[in-house]
Amino acid sequence: MSSVTSNANRLSVVPALPQAEPPSLAERVLAALEGMLIQGRLVAGGRERSLIYAGDGAQALCGWPTTVLTRGDGLFFSGLVLPEDRLPLMAHVTEAAEAAGRYRVDYRITHRNGSVRWVSEQGAGRRGDDGVFYTEAQIKDITDEVRARQQLADAELRYRSIFDSGSEGLFQTSMDGLYLAANPALATIYGYSSPAQLIAELRNVGRQLYVDPERRSEFTTRMQADGEVRDFVSAVRRRDGSIVWISESAHSVCDLDGNFLYYEGSVRDVTAQREAESRLRHQATRDQLTGLFNRSSFAERFEESARRAERRGEGLVIAFIDLDNFKVINDSLGHLYGDKLLLAVSHRLSQCLRATDVLARYGGDEFVLMLEAGALDGKLEAVLARVQESIARPILLGEQEVTVTSSIGIAHFPDDARDLPHLLQQADAAMYAAKAAGRARVHRFTPEIGANATARLELEMALRSALERKELSLVYQPRLGRNGELRALEALLRWQSTEFGAISPVRFIPIAEETGLIVPITDFVIEAVASQLDVWRQAGLPCPRIAINCSVQLFRDGQFAERLFGILDRHDLPHRCIELEITETQLMADPKHMISALGSLKARGLTVAVDDFGTGYSSLAYLKSLPIDVIKIDKSFVDGLGPDTEDFLFSRAIISLGHSLGLEVVAEGVETGLQYTLLRELGCDEFQGYRFDRPLVASAIAGKLREMGSSLRWPQACEVV
Repeated sequence: MSSVTSNANRLSVVPALPQAEPPSLAERVLAALEGMLIQGRLVAGGRERSLIYAGDGAQALCGWPTTVLTRGDGLFFSGLVLPEDRLPLMAHVTEAAEAAGRYRVDYRITHRNGSVRWVSEQGAGRRGDDGVFYTEAQIKDITDEVRARQQLADAELRYRSIFDSGSEGLFQTSMDGLYLAANPALATIYGYSSPAQLIAELRNVGRQLYVDPERRSEFTTRMQADGEVRDFVSAVRRRDGSIVWISESAHSVCDLDGNFLYYEGSVRDVTAQREAESRLRHQATRDQLTGLFNRSSFAERFEESARRAERRGEGLVIAFIDLDNFKVINDSLGHLYGDKLLLAVSHRLSQCLRATDVLARYGGDEFVLMLEAGALDGKLEAVLARVQESIARPILLGEQEVTVTSSIGIAHFPDDARDLPHLLQQADAAMYAAKAAGRARVHRFTPEIGANATARLELEMALRSALERKELSLVYQPRLGRNGELRALEALLRWQSTEFGAISPVRFIPIAEETGLIVPITDFVIEAVASQLDVWRQAGLPCPRIAINCSVQLFRDGQFAERLFGILDRHDLPHRCIELEITETQLMADPKHMISALGSLKARGLTVAVDDFGTGYSSLAYLKSLPIDVIKIDKSFVDGLGPDTEDFLFSRAIISLGHSLGLEVVAEGVETGLQYTLLRELGCDEFQGYRFDRPLVASAIAGKLREMGSSLRWPQACEVV
């Protein structure tokens, strides 16, 4: 049977191990030091250092153990120092050793892994009892520090480069407005030769810099509230006193404890941008030609004035101003002179208005004036008379002196209407009523005028479609010689509207002139006349010359002559069969141009006549130069003709003048035997009027031509049209 031995019987006594001595203070300090501790001996006259001791930090510092660094001649560590750093290192060490002083030097070593490390050596030198120089030092790795310092230096260099060469102004200022730093761009913006001059001279930003001193207060208020400002736009004075616009963006800079240090920010010169914006605003609110308010600006000011007038219990006057015969001048002299005329009128209007008046160009030759009734003090008529007088003064356009009058229509707020569109419509209608009454007048809107304006608009719309509807036709009135022979026919336009019935030319011709419809209408007349002459010729009837009334607008149309001669050539008609009539008033609007235009037409065989002669104040010098063949005494002189009357004297003078210039003289509107007799005795060459025949349709004219036969004497009796 086996026996079991207790573990207790196997216990033996183990002797106690000795306790380790705690490290000394010196050992603890050394252990806490960063890097490697060394002791070295200077050899080779101080050119080399032999390590006789290296601490435990060697492996971490350079990758080599202590035993390697201190073996042999102890020069292994010196070999790790980069060649270009060895001499500076040994110079510092030797100097400290000889002076028994302290030293610190930074240099580079090559780590065992091949990387280059920056180290800092700090220690002291001494002469030993053996007369040899020794050093004891601490060497630690500062690679990360050096790299951080280099990055900081690079950043500072980049910042300084940006600061000094940036196109934007950069600054630092104290809270009370003293410049602490500024770059050259900021000095340039503010007109200083250098940042130093800016800092030295610009001592009070609020008073010296900002045009509005309150801007600095607003700047600091925003900074204190938000810690920054963005795009803070202000007008500032440059050093020479000139004013520029700047946009500032800035923020507060504080230390780590939150204490304010300075404001730092940037400045952009936005003068050009502000000027461009100003031009855009001006273009948006002003008429591009005259600089007056445009429609939208006028409407805004009307709304403001209307609210103010209502609060005061007062009214406003809207005056619509239109230049009489501007279209004639514009078409005759050209748009360049037309624009100069509008500029001159705009300037005159602006000069004669009061501070409370608002003037706008509404388009073309139309101006709108707003007057505060309360400021008029019952002098509306006097104010508008002054406006008309200022416009009517002669204006020199190139070498041509012209005079224009104006027709004005007025409407009252709130009596006539409360909104601007209706007020303008009413004033426009009153203006047309002033023109219809003889021009150069002022008319106030009335319900009757409103009805007439509506009718006129309806008439214009109907006229626009009259050609398509074939509502226009021609009649012809004969012009007879001294012995009753047929000398020519005048083509007269008639309009039989499907909506309004027969419309007098007195009503629709002015509308055609104003709307430009006169051009296609005249083309229609020329085509109709040419077709009719062709019909009469094919019927074997004599084909007299036919006079066609022409607007000056046609002579500004570069294609008019070609269209005219193209029609005649297509019908194989001689050019001499057409006579063009143009009124003296239109002719004298641009005599130089008309001399050229009419001369080219006359050179191709056309006859040219001046209608309504005696009403346009022709210059004799121009009259002598005009390429014309016929002058027609205006009907107004013939109406009052009698022995020893003023009209008799005028008629005699016109006939004498015409004959002296080698022109045929025609009297139009001859209705009585006495008129005919007196004109014949004065030597008038041709006569036209109801005394001889009324305007006739083409078929009636054909009958007269057949009855006339070869005698050429016009039969007196015929149907009336």
